[in-house]
Amino acid sequence: MQTKAPLINDPIQKLESPVFFTAFCVKPGFRYQALKPYCKSVEFVTDGYNTDLALIATQIETSLKKFDPDRDCLVPTGTGIVNILVGYYLAAKFPDSSLAVAFFQKETQKHNRVVVPEDYEFYRIYPAQAMNLWS
Repeated sequence: MQTKAPLINDPIQKLESPVFFTAFCVKPGFRYQALKPYCKSVEFVTDGYNTDLALIATQIETSLKKFDPDRDCLVPTGTGIVNILVGYYLAAKFPDSSLAVAFFQKETQKHNRVVVPEDYEFYRIYPAQAMNLWS
């Protein structure tokens, strides 16, 4: 997998059927069964209980020491401010890398039958180029 940011026109690219070593979920407490086909392990970035931003920042730094943008993905869950902090941390730690990000797709039911099972969509985001979307 390539992580160096190439000269591309599309800073956000959808990934089809990727496989990652670890999925780093920002907050525990959600069902992650749908992640299992896409990764070998699931780890949590925060404990989901702290509200002190200094403690959350420490949890982020400690948990993401093992994060490898070449083989891992990020699963944003929980509060927005914590996900923003995680994004800033990873962008600063890997300024020339792309990041794989998983977005949860909720199960769809119709007449008490599952029409679309819960799943994830994955995107590779090039932070430096993505920031240019607003310039």
